[in-house]
Amino acid sequence: MQSADRELHTALRAAGAMFHHRPPGEEWSAADVLAHLIRTERVYQLIWLLVPPLSRWPRLVEWLDRIDIRLWSAMGLRTVEQPPGGRLIPANVRQGRFLAPGLLKPGSDATIDRMLAKRLRVREQSLRIIARLPDRVLHEVRWSHPLFGKYTMLEWVEMMGMHDRRHTGQIERITARC
Repeated sequence: MQSADRELHTALRAAGAMFHHRPPGEEWSAADVLAHLIRTERVYQLIWLLVPPLSRWPRLVEWLDRIDIRLWSAMGLRTVEQPPGGRLIPANVRQGRFLAPGLLKPGSDATIDRMLAKRLRVREQSLRIIARLPDRVLHEVRWSHPLFGKYTMLEWVEMMGMHDRRHTGQIERITARC
């Protein structure tokens, strides 16, 4: 994950004065992408905090999981273009297109330094939460991604890194067009 963090930081710094600029043909600025990453990681934190304690009641977790998938769909999470194989993996992380629901849509006028500091705090929180999860939970407890299917808690950690790499490519594209 540290490599993905460095790549993201480098891409964001390259945006410089154009951090809030949305080039023609792009829906988001580099600032918007960073705000989205922060919001999405907070959702991951909720999964790591709430699902493991409930795992002692598997039928409840399955029921909540089904509701969660419907909720994300109702909020507008959509696949615009499916990644190869239909499942997001490290090899295809920058392929496919998705529509983020309103909850995860960006919006921030903060400076790059303030947003990077906020992201660092959120990432540190995530790492503390993950570090407290027992190995059994990391490898056995599953929760569905609304578009890609069930993932173990450890695979959700990997998803966080893949999500960062995916959007790092988006920031690089935005910066190149500024």
